[in-house]
Parts: sequence; structure tokens; C-alpha cells
Amino acid sequence: MSPQSSPIRKFNPGTGQSDGEVMDQFVVRDKELDIVLDVLRSNIDAPSCQSTLVIAPRGAGKTMLLARVAAELRANAEISPHLLPIRFMEESHEAYDIGEFWLEAIFHLILEIETASPETASELRRSHDDLSARWRSDLAPQALGVLLDAADRLNRQLVLLVENLQNLCRDADDRFGWALRSVLQGEPRIMLLGSATTHFRELRNASEPFFELFHFVVLKPLDATACLRLWRQVSGDGESERTIRPLEIFTGGSPRLLVMVAEFAVHHSLPKLMEGLVALVDNHTEYFRGRLEQLPPGERRTYVAMIDLWQPSSTGEIAQRARTDIRKVSTCIGRLRSKGLISEQGTGNRKRYVASERLYSIYYKLRRERDEAAVVRNLIRFMAAFYSSDELVEMSDDLMQGASESTAIYRGIARALRDVPSLIDPFERRILGSVAEAFRAGQHKVALRSCERLLAGETLPAAITCKLLLLKALCFNEAGDHEAELVVCDELIRHFDHDRTLAVQDTIAFAELNRSTTLGHVGDAAAAIEASDSVVRRHAQHQLPDTENRVAIALENKAVALRETEQFEALIETLDEIVTRFGAIKEQRFRTLVVTALVDRGAALDHIGDTPNAIEALQTTLRHHGDSTVPELQPALAAAHFNLGNAFKRLGDHGSAIKAYHALDRDFEGTQDEDVQHCVAQGLVNLGVLFGQDMDDTQRAINTYDRVIHRFGHAKEPRTRRQVAMALANRGTVQRQIGEHESALASWKEVTERFSPNPDQHTRDLVTTAQVHTATLFAATGAFEQSRRALEDTLQEFNETEDPRVRKELGRALTMLGAVEIDSNRPANALACSQRIEREFGDLDGQFVWLARCHATRAHLALADLDRARSEFDRAYQVLVPTARSIGGLIHMTSDALCFGLPAATIIDILAKDDAKADALGPLLVALRLEAGQEVRAPNEVMEVATDIRASWHAKKAGH
Repeated sequence: MSPQSSPIRKFNPGTGQSDGEVMDQFVVRDKELDIVLDVLRSNIDAPSCQSTLVIAPRGAGKTMLLARVAAELRANAEISPHLLPIRFMEESHEAYDIGEFWLEAIFHLILEIETASPETASELRRSHDDLSARWRSDLAPQALGVLLDAADRLNRQLVLLVENLQNLCRDADDRFGWALRSVLQGEPRIMLLGSATTHFRELRNASEPFFELFHFVVLKPLDATACLRLWRQVSGDGESERTIRPLEIFTGGSPRLLVMVAEFAVHHSLPKLMEGLVALVDNHTEYFRGRLEQLPPGERRTYVAMIDLWQPSSTGEIAQRARTDIRKVSTCIGRLRSKGLISEQGTGNRKRYVASERLYSIYYKLRRERDEAAVVRNLIRFMAAFYSSDELVEMSDDLMQGASESTAIYRGIARALRDVPSLIDPFERRILGSVAEAFRAGQHKVALRSCERLLAGETLPAAITCKLLLLKALCFNEAGDHEAELVVCDELIRHFDHDRTLAVQDTIAFAELNRSTTLGHVGDAAAAIEASDSVVRRHAQHQLPDTENRVAIALENKAVALRETEQFEALIETLDEIVTRFGAIKEQRFRTLVVTALVDRGAALDHIGDTPNAIEALQTTLRHHGDSTVPELQPALAAAHFNLGNAFKRLGDHGSAIKAYHALDRDFEGTQDEDVQHCVAQGLVNLGVLFGQDMDDTQRAINTYDRVIHRFGHAKEPRTRRQVAMALANRGTVQRQIGEHESALASWKEVTERFSPNPDQHTRDLVTTAQVHTATLFAATGAFEQSRRALEDTLQEFNETEDPRVRKELGRALTMLGAVEIDSNRPANALACSQRIEREFGDLDGQFVWLARCHATRAHLALADLDRARSEFDRAYQVLVPTARSIGGLIHMTSDALCFGLPAATIIDILAKDDAKADALGPLLVALRLEAGQEVRAPNEVMEVATDIRASWHAKKAGH
């Protein structure tokens, strides 16, 4: 075989090639070339130009066709005086809006004319540099003006050859397509010849900018004749059409794949396919391009700037080259480092970043500038530094892999890291990368063991040690060992807080944030608040990445801790800080945070008694955001309606409260969001309470509770299930009030049946409440034995629980049981209940102690032990907190004491011991003194009440 002397390019046709070489190597797609050229000829001096789009999959020859068109426009004497090609690089990674697109067009126009029109090229370069330096304002019209002015000076129409238009439309902003269409339709000095891999969305939809804008040229797979022609051009071998048919089938008619196979047929070895530097990049282009295209736009933009700079550069230099805000670039640098694509050099303000694989720089320089001289100069400098013998030994991938498996190798590398700081980043990428990968894969025990082994060895640089400690803490967090997690976080912060380097401070800030979250989970609110404040302070002191997100999470954690500890005034200050810091940010996460803070602020104002301002704050929030359909905002908006109803209810404005609860029910009917469902259910329960207790509208209360049960009865979410249980329990209470005892018992029975056995922590106390209500009703109707059994069953079922709410209900149950024992004339059992109440439940509620001692007094009276009865009466009075209910109980106990023979004078002596309490017992003391035959002087109204009290005593004594 005698192959072509200059190999056909599989990638980058036209790069480093003369127009003659491109024409010689263009041996297929003649028909498509003629179509494109005919369209371009028709555009000459036309008032409106037809743009053309070549569509084909990768490797089908789109780039070669556009390179061939460019060569024709330069060489054809008929066309060249009228049309000037401006050939963009294959991926327009620097065009993210229409202004940058025109800036790229100027750049490539300079490359096109700098030989033929050096003065114009020089002026354009100055304009390009000036526009690049002032990229933040009015870039698009100014750049387009420069381009059109150049077209006028050159007296030619400009043909923009733009490849991969689908990627350009994907990555550019929303205004790009319409802005480009406007120019292409209205400006005859500019036309576009583009390529794309598919009929992408902007081409297909009538509402998109490129609909019916282009004349399409579709490249189909090569047939046997075309395959044979290309094969002969590459290999010099004259195969027949019959023998080329299997090759056509194998390659699918793909020019690129066919060239690869033909070259391999000549050389039989991949290295021999290389064509110096260009061939090296040619064979790796698919790899480079694939890696670049996998990056999100922001990271790709930052990375392209770095590989174009081709030297260690500061964050500011990279941001200037990328024409992007420095904070966004800083965030992207962190992500690129985590992916192993870039290396870090230096520390603090002298920190510099460079691509880990320098071949990316060669690739990009060659593709963008098509100038081998600049590439060769940088390549020689890079190769001399990169391939030194020491670096090959110290940075070997095998050695780094061995360090993760061998302590001896690890120690050697750790010592080298201390001696050669430039090796820190490669080590971090290789060793920490494997630990982080195990963590992300859920192999937390493996990651934890790796961290502990690395930390137990040679001392590592601070930045790496901090990250290892952080990973270790996160492993403990995933394992649920929060105590160990907090110990590691404390160690990290304590040991490295003095290190002011950005990487260390960044890791400490992340550890503090994690610590604040964990402290909140374990219930240490004070420490969680302190940790959250520390996160905010650290981000204020250092320019750390991801500041907004971290500070937002820290303030959220602080707000939760303040709310749980009922520090409402401090909570309001924190919520105000959230609104001030993040109120202007449009990103949805922060909008949700701010709206939630506004709602929580209204609730907090209500808690501190500033209910009018709470109502105003909640109404303002709903006025501004209530119509939003953004899913993330719905829980906050539901909470706003709920809190508004509560606030109106607290003010006694029942009509407004009902409207708020009804709005909550109406606006969120049918929602599937669990937080919203819980809020709606809770609002309806509160509405039922409002109807039943505050307005004495029992039927509407029952109907409201029925709505909760019907609407949320099948809910799985624990908090919503609690509201269902509460609705059932409350419905039973209302039914008992109106005398529907069977219905009440059925409601309370349904609570038990729905949520027992083994009710969860959200419903356990309500199951207990329902059982106590059932026993109370039995006792009230004289069914003491049924009441006793129900109460004893309840006490036995839940006796082991530590839940404070359940234990309080158990205290009520035991208190009720004591009353039943007395009413059943079982005073010994009542005394046992009394003692157990004080022993097991006395610390929960002082009311339990008061009732226990009342039971003991009545039991001793029933046993005719007046001395013990007097003593228990005295002990009960010592813990009495005068309320309407407790004073009524005291009158009832006094009546029993008198009936059983305890002298009125003895009771007077007990009650008179405490002057403060005695003042609240005026009518009772007057009645006792009258009963004791003492002379009494009191206002008429007091005497009337005292007379009524004595009459009830005498009636009870007569019945006794």
C-alpha cells in the first residue's frame, strides 16, 4: 500500500492544514458541498440571507464539510470577493450569551484576516481586548457593531461557520437564540452555516427561536462507492466495491471510523498513527471533548479558562479569563478539585491552580488558535517539568494506590509530602479520593477504617488531616454515633482553629456546620446555637466557598434550637437576619427559606403576646406570596394560614379565625405534601376545638372532626396520624357533653383500635387519653367496675413508657382510679393509689400531688381515722394552688370531712395557716366559721355564698 502522504484527519480538519490539503483530502460529500455553496451564492448581495444547518451524528463528516466550505470561500475567485468565512472552533465553550458569541466571532475573524489584512486585524484585536476587559456592560451591541464595521471595511459578507449548535443553544442563556435569529434575519452582512448532531428542540418547536430559520443539509452514511473512495485516499489500496461492502457494514458508513480502520491497516500499530503533536491531540479529541462535555456549564467555563491560561493562576486571574464572578469561579474550582481535574499550588493568597492533565491545554490551544508554534513552546516547558525522574517516582499512580493498602508506603509518602508541598494535591486526590468514594458508596465502615489508619500514621499536612477528620466525623454521623461524631468535630476545631489557611478554615467551617446540625438532633439546643453562630462568624472572617448556603443552614439550625427552647425574642432576631441576608436572592432555595422565616416570625410574635403584629406579619406574607404555586413554598404558606387562625383565636376573633382555618382547608385540598397535610389536619382540629369549647357549637365541632377523620384517616405520616387520633378523642368529648354517651364511647374505642396495640410516639398519649375518658364516663354513669378495669388495663399497658405526655396521662388515669376506688367504697385501694401517684407522678404535675392527698384524706375519713384524715387534709392544703377547679375540690373535700365528723374548727385552723391562700377562700372560711358557731362579719354577697355552701353540706350529711 502507498498511503496518502498527509493523513486524513479524523478530527480537527483544517487545523494546521492549507486550503489545498483540505481540498485534496475532501473525497466524499461532494453533493452536499454543492448544495451548501449554492445556498451561499444565493446570499451574495441578497437583502436577507438564508442560513444553513448541516445535521449528522458525530463522525459523519460535518467538520470536514465546513472546513472544505471555508477553503472554497477563500480559494474560489467567484465567491471570495463577496464572502469571508469566520470559522469558530468545534465547541464554542466561551459563548454563553449573544455578546460573547459576537466576541468569539471577532476573535476568529482576526485569525482569518491577520495575514491578508494585518492592519485591520490589529485594530480588531485591540477592540476585542477592550471589549473583553469591559465584558460586564453592553457587550452584545458593541461587539456586533465592531463585527459589522469590519464587514464594511473588508467589503464582504461574513459567513459564520459554527459547529455543534445544539450544545451552544443548550449552554447559552435563554435570550441567545432569539437575539441571534434577529440578526440573521435582519442583517444581510452576516449569515450562518452551522452543524448539529440532531434536530434539537430549538429547531422543532414553533415557539423556539430557530424554528423554520435554517435550510437543512442532512449527511447520510456513506454508501459503498463513497467508502471505497475514502479508503483509497487513506490507504492507497485499490479494493473493489464487492470487497469494500463488509467494511461499509462494519463502520456503518462513518467517515471517522473508516479512516481509523484504514490507518490501522497501513501501520498495524496505534503509535504509528500519530502525526506529531497534531496527531496526538487528534486521537485524543473524543476523550477530551467527552470529558469537557460531561462538566456542568459553570465548571466547564472555569476549566476552559484554566487550560487556556496554561500556567498556575490565581482565582482572580481565572475569573477574569472566564469573564465570571470570582465567587462562582471559587465554587467551581472546589468542585473541579474534588473531581481530580485540577491541582493546587501555594497557600493562602498565593494559592494557584492548574490543570492536572496538561494535555488538555495542548488540546484547547490547538483547537482554538490553530497555531502550532504557541503549543510547541508551552509543551516543551511542560514536558521538561512534568517528566522529571523524582516526580515520576513520587507521583506514580501505583505508588499512590499502594499507599491505600500499605502502611509502609503510606509513611514514605507522608514524609515526602512534608518535604515537597507540591505533592500534597496529587496525594489528596488519590488517597482522600478513595476514602470519599467509599463514603459516597455507603461503605462507611470501610471509609472509617481508612481514615483511622491514615490519621494513625505519619503526621500529614493540616489541610489533609482536617479533611480526614471531617470524613471520620461524617462516618460516625451515618452510623448514628453522634457522641463520637461530636468528639471528632471538637478535635478538628480545637487543633486547627489557629491555622488561617483557606482550605483549613473551609473544612473547619463545614465541621462546625455539621456539628450545629447534630447538636440540634441530640437536643443540646444551647450548644447548637453557639455552633451556628460560630459558622456565621467564620464565614464573615474568611472568604470561604459556598458561604450563602452554609450560613443559611446555620441560621436555620439556630432558629430551630431557639424555637425548641422557647427563646422567642432571640428567634425573631434570627429570623429577621435570615430575611435581611437572603431576601434579595431569587434562587428558590433561598426564597423558600425567607418565606418560611417570615411565617415563623409571625408565629413567634404571637408566642410573646404581640398577637396584633403577628397577625399583620402573617397577612403580609400571605398577601405577597399566598398565590404562589411553587411546591417548595406550600408548607410555609399552609403554616401561615394555620398560625393566622391560631392568632385570631387567641384574640377571641372567632370569625376571622374560622376564615383562616377554612382558607387553609380550601387552598390545600388534595395536596399530597406530608408537611402541608399535617398543617391542614392540625388546623381543622383547632377549628373543631374553637366550635366545641369557645363557641359551644357542638354539631359544627363534630362535623369538623369528622372531616379530619375522613380526609386524613388513611395517612401514614405520624404527625398527621396524631391529628386523626386527636380528632377522634375530641369528638368523643363533645359527644359526651351533649349526652351521646354511646357515640362518645365508640369514638374513644376507635382511637384505641386504630392506633393500638403498640401505638407510636405520636399517638401513644392520645390512646391513653381516650382510655381515661372512657373510664371517666363509666364512673360518671355508676359503672365503677368497668371504669376500674379500663384504668387498670391502661396503667398496665403503658407502665414502662418514658414519654412525658403518656406519663402525664397515666397520672390522670391513676388519679381517676383513686377517685373510683373511693366512690366504690374501697378506701384501702384508694390509699394505695394515692401513694403511687405521689411516688411515680408527683414530679410531673403539682396537681397530681394535690389530688393524691385529697384521695388520701377521703380514704382515711372513710376508714374513720380522723387523726390521719386531718393530717392528710393539712398536707393537701400545703400544695393547693388556688384555682376555680381546685377550690371546688377543696369545698367537696371539706364537705366529706364534716360529714365524717372532722370538726369545723379543726379545718379552720388548717386553712388559716396561709394568709395568701385564705384570701382566696373567703366564702368557704365564712361558712366554716358559721358552722363552728363563731361570730362572723362579712359582706352580704359573701354571706349568701357561705349560706349556699352550708346548705350543700347539710344536704350531703343528711344523705350520708
